[in-house]
Amino acid sequence: MEIATIAGALAPLAGLACVLALPVGMGVMVWMTARGGKTTREHPPSTGYRSRSTSPEGLRNEHRRLSAAIEELERGSKTVALERER
Repeated sequence: MEIATIAGALAPLAGLACVLALPVGMGVMVWMTARGGKTTREHPPSTGYRSRSTSPEGLRNEHRRLSAAIEELERGSKTVALERER
């Protein structure tokens, strides 16, 4: 008789656990994702490119060099496009 009384008393708790399982689980996953993202990365993700210089003047020179290279590529692509139209 005691087992039936205990089982009857725990039934609402089991229902409550089923109802709260999804929101609590989602909250834990969001918390772990936010927390884990900060502690596991020691360095930001690398693109594989490293600047040749870290000084402001060196970076300006690199910017000029890359801008010139981009302009040259754009001119080349315009030339190719004009040749295709002919």
